[in-house]
Amino acid sequence: MPGMSNHVDESFFRYMQEKLATEIGRAIEEQVLEHSRVTQAIQPFVNRMNELLQAVRMLLDQLGVVGITASLPILRSMYDAHIQALYILNDPEKAESRAMEFMEYEWIEQHLDRERMCRFHREIHDQIVSTPEYLAGVQVREKKIAELRDQYRTRAGKREGKDDFRRKWYSGDLARLAEVVGLRREYDYYQNELSSAVHATPKALVGVRPFKTPEQVAYLAWTLYFRVLGGIARFHGVMLNEEQSDQIESVMNDHLALATRVMLEDRGLG
Repeated sequence: MPGMSNHVDESFFRYMQEKLATEIGRAIEEQVLEHSRVTQAIQPFVNRMNELLQAVRMLLDQLGVVGITASLPILRSMYDAHIQALYILNDPEKAESRAMEFMEYEWIEQHLDRERMCRFHREIHDQIVSTPEYLAGVQVREKKIAELRDQYRTRAGKREGKDDFRRKWYSGDLARLAEVVGLRREYDYYQNELSSAVHATPKALVGVRPFKTPEQVAYLAWTLYFRVLGGIARFHGVMLNEEQSDQIESVMNDHLALATRVMLEDRGLG
């Protein structure tokens, strides 16, 4: 549990990164030999989480308390990504189909980007669609959209026969995914606090910060990263040693108690 230091001890990062994360990652790499749709879909989440974690580490290391504010939008991105990754891994019977939903949705995103470009930047759009590179892939793109149309259309789109595609690879919203993976209460708190930082609401700019110390920020960032590693290990039945298992077990559950404690302390009630 994080303390109240204004700086994060470098030994904390070294222990988390060089020992636990590296060792757990190595165990996963050595024991998960199959290359499935699930591993293909999850790897981009692991890569992104690691990049964002290193960004948080750099900000806290270089800026101390000031780095808290700069880290909040990054934490929001990490939180979104880790919920999606856990959702894919949550149900072994549905993991393959969820992984495919994630990977195939890139075709829909590209289609939506082209539509948006056509509506708002027509001159640029017309230049792009006339290039040899674009024209060479037209048939492939049209074929994929035709294959995916019914899967990703909204209810209104299906009812009216229009290409009204949903704006996420998953159905519903992120709150539903958080509910599925057992983190809805925590999600409601952190999504509100971190979204306020991203959108510069009055509360975020002049109100109470969701974290008092860099150590608390680092603790949440590592919690999210280890949850994804833990989700992978559990899904594939990876054997971990006692120290690694204890670390994974300690982060998998709802951490709302920590957030509540910080909030009460900030209001002089803790």
